[in-house]
Order: sequence, then C-alpha cells, then structure tokens
Amino acid sequence: MTPLDALRRYLRQWAEIQWGHQTRAARTAALTYSGMYDYVLDRGRVFDSATALTADEVDVVRVAAEEAEAMHGCAFQTRDCFWNAQVLAMSDPTETVRYCEGFAQGHVFPVHHAWATIGGKVVDLTWRRVSLGDEPDAYHEPDDALDRRIVGVAPEGFVYFGCDDYPGSEEMQRRMDEHEVCWSFLDCDDEAEMVDRYSVARVSPRPPMSPAVRMLLEANGMLDEDRQSDGAADVREVRMDTDDMMPWEPEVPPCI
Repeated sequence: MTPLDALRRYLRQWAEIQWGHQTRAARTAALTYSGMYDYVLDRGRVFDSATALTADEVDVVRVAAEEAEAMHGCAFQTRDCFWNAQVLAMSDPTETVRYCEGFAQGHVFPVHHAWATIGGKVVDLTWRRVSLGDEPDAYHEPDDALDRRIVGVAPEGFVYFGCDDYPGSEEMQRRMDEHEVCWSFLDCDDEAEMVDRYSVARVSPRPPMSPAVRMLLEANGMLDEDRQSDGAADVREVRMDTDDMMPWEPEVPPCI
C-alpha cells in the first residue's frame, strides 16, 4: 500500500465513523458531509511535493516569510501550521502563495495539517525535512533556514492531500481579526461557518459504508439505522447535539 493509499483509507474510515455518530444526535441540520475527513476525501487532491521551486518562486516565498515575521511576528514554529500557512499567504505581495488545508503524511502518520503552495508546489514552513527522532533537541527550535523546511521537494513518503478553496488574504485577515485566533477552515468553533462548508453539494456520491466500519459502529452503539441510504448523493438530514463539536471526533481508534 502506498502512502497515498494509506492516507485515503484513513480519511475514508474516519468519514464513515463520523457519519455513523452524527446521525444519532438530536438537532437537525442539512449536511452533505459528515465532517472534515469526508469533505477532504471528496473534494481534495494531491499537491505536488516532488518538484523544486524555481529561483523566482524561492524569492517570492523568502520575501513573504520575511514580511510575515516583520508584520505578524511569525517564526514558523512547529505545531503552528494554520497560523504559519495563513500568515505566509497573507504576507505575499504577489498573491501567488495560496493557503491549503487537509491532511498530510509526514515522518510518522497522517495528520490534519495546513501548508501553502506556489505554482501548485508545496511550501510547508511548519515541518522540517529531518524527523524529530533524528534531531530531538533542535526540531522544535525556530530558525530562518528555508532549506530545513519543505519547500517544493519533500522527503520520500510525504503526501499532501487537501483543498485550496479557501478565502483570499483579505477574508483570512478579517476572520483572524474577528475571532482573535488563527483557526482551521475545516474544524473551528464557529458552528455557522462549519454548517455552511459541510452543506455544499458533493462532487461524488457517498460510497457505501465498509463492513469493518459498520461492525465497529454497531459494537459501540454508534450506528443509526434510520439514516438515509449510504449511497445517496443528495442532502441528508443529520441530527447533531448542540454541545457536539463539529466535526466530532469519536473516541475509537482511527485504524481498523
């Protein structure tokens, strides 16, 4: 199984688990997606992490990174991927650096992640090219060396799978100012924003639930047999508790 195949399988399993849970709740909302896993799996694509940036593209990224540090104090530290990628895109005067969000396979396992692109190529100033195991003391330390980051060419086995259909710089800045926090676009505390995103039309029909996931949901009492057909492509009635985070993370292992 390739890293991309493993990532798609991970997304599919979590999408099915989220859907199985959300149909048990009490409040009604018309959603086409069960959450961020389902959304990215249906609307996402692989981003190029095997092609080097041109000299001009490197210059654009370097200027944007310097502007991000000067204007926003962004040091591009690890674990700050949403902040790093959004501020980098907002700080690019050429408006050729785009914000992307989805899931990425790095040194260890797939995670919800954000990065930027230029010319369709990955620019990830959050992750380092070396693993935490290789440089445990220095991995989380900020530095200014772009050659230590993922700029165009990622290490072997890395996969970036996500979407770039997010607002431009002005809207990102307005959102950041309004909430006083740099949120993910796929998983934030603004319920209205989440409902808007996950009620758009699907690109492809929802595939049938796999037997393994169905068995897991049934065993945990999480499956609602009253939901509409698994293969339906139209808008469904999804009942959610008002206290539920959306998308909700069930307390079961992601790998089956």
